[in-house]
Amino acid sequence: MAEVDDSSLRRVLVVLYSDGVQFAIGVDWPAAQTLTAMARGVIAAIAAQEPEPLDADVVAATCAFFSWDAEQLPFGTTVSQVPEPGVVIAVDTRGRGDDGGGGGLVPLLRRALLQHETYGPRVRRFLRSPDAVREPAPLFRFDAFVSYSALDGPLAAGLVRELGASGVVCFLAEIALAAGRLWADQLHRALLSSRAAVILLTPRSVHSEWVQVEAGAMWALGRPVLPTLAGLAPADVPASVRALMPEDLVLVAPSSSSTDTPAEALARTLVPLLLGIRETGDGA
Repeated sequence: MAEVDDSSLRRVLVVLYSDGVQFAIGVDWPAAQTLTAMARGVIAAIAAQEPEPLDADVVAATCAFFSWDAEQLPFGTTVSQVPEPGVVIAVDTRGRGDDGGGGGLVPLLRRALLQHETYGPRVRRFLRSPDAVREPAPLFRFDAFVSYSALDGPLAAGLVRELGASGVVCFLAEIALAAGRLWADQLHRALLSSRAAVILLTPRSVHSEWVQVEAGAMWALGRPVLPTLAGLAPADVPASVRALMPEDLVLVAPSSSSTDTPAEALARTLVPLLLGIRETGDGA
């Protein structure tokens, strides 16, 4: 690993499972690097000492990553975002399906690790260390939180479908909120775990208090707020909302004479912006 400023390092415990536990080792790694990059480096360092080394590039590229609580960590998760207690369980998914079935495997693996004569003491020592108690960076599960009025449900759902077709993961309350659960708590968690906000502004939503609250919440979190106007001019947007939105990012849906639907046209403009935010980490 190249030399870096010690202040940018984060101590994590890395466990690799590939037809059995390959290693459990604590490493200091640059906080901004992704788990895939960390796995590649750690596996390469371990493999160099083994008579039949694993192919670090292949294994890292096919790993699914889990927290100590068996929660699968999204693609692109960085070292700084690893939840407490700072344990990363990397499961080699080759031959195991899309996620390797890791969610069910991890609790069994965790118990076996704690009882293992070699790995057990190492894991318990790490769990008692100061490195296991820390405030992780936000763990992003969504590229965009789509804020909209319920009256614009079809337009919002169409936009989310178009964005999803390009690999952009969105939170849309109409689709994501689970019946029987506290919806305010779910919204709060979704806001915290979204890299950016897409604010769908139409004549029906422009004065919605909830839309303004959600836009303000994302602004307060320091996340990019991307306005999308359909049937409105920028001057029609209330000053309290317009203040949160850079004028050069105002996105206006085309007229009905366009061959694209409003959802398609907005998605075409939003996709590169949202993928760029994901790749550069600007939502953090």
